[in-house]
Amino acid sequence: MHLRPQRQLHIAAFADNSTSLGYLKSLLTALDVRLVTAETFAKTPALSDTLIDIHVISFDVATSGGLASICALRQLSQLPIFLLYATFTPSRMLLACEFGANGHAVMQVAPADLDLGLQAVARGGFFLCPTIWTELGTSYFGQVNTLTAREAQIVALAAAGETNRAIAEGLSISEKLVEHHLRQLYGKTQVSNRTELAVWWSRTLIQMAEE
Repeated sequence: MHLRPQRQLHIAAFADNSTSLGYLKSLLTALDVRLVTAETFAKTPALSDTLIDIHVISFDVATSGGLASICALRQLSQLPIFLLYATFTPSRMLLACEFGANGHAVMQVAPADLDLGLQAVARGGFFLCPTIWTELGTSYFGQVNTLTAREAQIVALAAAGETNRAIAEGLSISEKLVEHHLRQLYGKTQVSNRTELAVWWSRTLIQMAEE
């Protein structure tokens, strides 16, 4: 069972070209979401925020056009933005964060991880898929390097306000295992509760962006 909002997510999908858009559509249609629109940026429709829960973008890191498109979209809408990278570059991801993107995954992301990430970001959370987390941990972090990919998922979801039960359902693990991971996280991050863990996570993201 995967983490679900109160209703099916409504998604607007965008890409730089028709090939990327086709692949993006195939990823999303495999999930239990409603694809309201799927267009290239050249044909971006005027959509009401009341019709959409989240924008999903196929992000081309080889050009600056992707960032410009995110900036243009942000001027039209304040909805959450989730990026899927054909090729991941840490520095470009950090710039995308500055433009308001809160979800980040590679195109090869597992469907369960993509589903989990979309749910978390639609609720106001921040998500990095396991591949990106590993890349950033190797490139940027000190203390964060001690976290496993699973612990990174749990800390992001806990910081977003998800309950242990919701985290367990989303990750297809038991609540007892979530509790175990949280105890491990408290020790590794030297905090004593979820509130302090959320503060630690926020500071970590700020540190990452300033590197």
